[in-house]
Amino acid sequence: AQPFNVKPVHEVLPGSDYAEIARYQQDTSELLRDIMKTRAVLAQKLDLLGKMKAAAMAAPRAEPGLVQDLERLGAELTRIKTRLSGDPVRQGLNESTAPSIGGRAYNAANNWHTTQAATRTQRSDFEQAQSDFAALSAELKTLLSNELERLQPELVNAGAPGWL
Repeated sequence: AQPFNVKPVHEVLPGSDYAEIARYQQDTSELLRDIMKTRAVLAQKLDLLGKMKAAAMAAPRAEPGLVQDLERLGAELTRIKTRLSGDPVRQGLNESTAPSIGGRAYNAANNWHTTQAATRTQRSDFEQAQSDFAALSAELKTLLSNELERLQPELVNAGAPGWL
C-alpha cells in the first residue's frame, strides 16, 4: 500500500471546529424534526376538531356552549399553527409576514450542505426558534390535555352520533 495525504478541496476559515459544526447541524435537525411532528399533531387535532364540531351540531342534547368551546379551541389551534408555520393566506399572496418558528428553524439549518460554521444570524434564528418552540409546545400540550380532553366526554353526554 502506498501512503497518501488528504488535503481539503475547498478553503475553510482557520480554526473551524468540525465537531462543533456537526453538533450545530444535529441540533437544528432535531429542532426541525420536532417542528414537523408538531405540525402533524396539529393537523390531526384540527381534523378531529372538525369532526367534533359536526358531531356537536348533530347531538340532540348539546348545550350551545359546547359548540362555542369547540370554536374557541379551533381558533386557538389555528393561532398556534400560524405561529409555527406562518400565515398561509399572506404567504399565498406573496405578502411579507412575521417570521414563523418553522421559518426561523429552516433559516438556522441552512448550512447543512457546507462545512462552514453557522453565521451569527443562523445561530440567533436557532436560539429564537428553539425558545419559541419550547413555549409553543408547552402551550399546545396544556391546551390539548385540558380543553380537548374535557370536550370529548361532553360530546358523549350530549348524545353526539358516533362519538364514544
